[in-house]
Amino acid sequence: MATRTIQREWRVGDVLTDVTTAKLSDPTGVYGVKRDDTDAVVVADGTAMTRTATGKYEYTFTEPAAGLSYTGYVEFVYDGNTFRFEHDLPVVSSAAVSASITYSKLKEAIGLYLGYWTNADGWTITTANQKVDIDDIIEAGLRRFYVPPPIQPAKTAHEWSFLRPVTSLVMTAETTTYDLPADYAGIEGGFSYATGEDVLYNPIHVTSEQEVRQRLIDNDSTGVPTLAGIRPKSMNYTTGTRYEVLFWLAPDENYTVYYRYRVGFQMISDANPYPPGGLEHGHTIMEACLAEAETTVPDAVGIHNARYQEFLRASIARDASLACPETLGLNVDRSDVPLNSAAVIHARTGYLVTYNGVEY
Repeated sequence: MATRTIQREWRVGDVLTDVTTAKLSDPTGVYGVKRDDTDAVVVADGTAMTRTATGKYEYTFTEPAAGLSYTGYVEFVYDGNTFRFEHDLPVVSSAAVSASITYSKLKEAIGLYLGYWTNADGWTITTANQKVDIDDIIEAGLRRFYVPPPIQPAKTAHEWSFLRPVTSLVMTAETTTYDLPADYAGIEGGFSYATGEDVLYNPIHVTSEQEVRQRLIDNDSTGVPTLAGIRPKSMNYTTGTRYEVLFWLAPDENYTVYYRYRVGFQMISDANPYPPGGLEHGHTIMEACLAEAETTVPDAVGIHNARYQEFLRASIARDASLACPETLGLNVDRSDVPLNSAAVIHARTGYLVTYNGVEY
């Protein structure tokens, strides 16, 4: 039978750090991993995870049957505190995996188009310069896909939903500054406390870094952070631009917060073969790369560029439909209410509206 793997990293700021214990355990202490269809326990509660490197842990289990989805919980104990993270493992079929666009498939398609491949001893690139050419084309093609031009009648470029993931950050007591992910390219919304955190302030509002810095100067006491500011770190020409977040108040204990951010472009490789969006948007990514290959051929007809434009419209339409929310939430004016007042806490619980004797 096939196997599934749960992986989890532990970072303090953006630094991989070992935890005291790492195991699979749900909040009720019933299971480590369970089947979604029957709730049957697949991995027992309290099962230890394997440390694969500093701050990196994983556990692999054998599926009892094909075509199943699972729910698992990772439990980390760090600095005397317990943190749990839910993991949803959707159904994965071998056909879906084989259909994904990969670095290898892109190399082969571009090499065939440019006539770079030979079949003497299997499909191989004949020179090192040709490999560089193909990598340059793939990088340009991925940029063409991930940062598309506005498609009429839209006046702004589409932003892909899969390049705006939600991730977590662990705040430790009395520490105000934390590194953001290396691929960070902008935040969307604020920071929200993890479920189970005993705090009244949710979310943490993002304001200017200067405002947060000044507040830390004026009030260096600890408490529950309510404001955050993001700033670039000092430039390092070996790693590129990196960002960090500054919180006020300084946390009085450990907290886990979640936030959504925009992912910056990352080149794929043999070690990291899957481009984001590859399964759902594989044809578009392939045609974007082949369209770039066309630009290197004199008097090319432009068939792949035309196909790319066609597939791009379809990909944007599909992504927009998946990312479109059913509601934007409760429309409440809180502009004149202090952030730490009881009125805000009450407002965040929502209001009841009665119409014809029915409460909504």
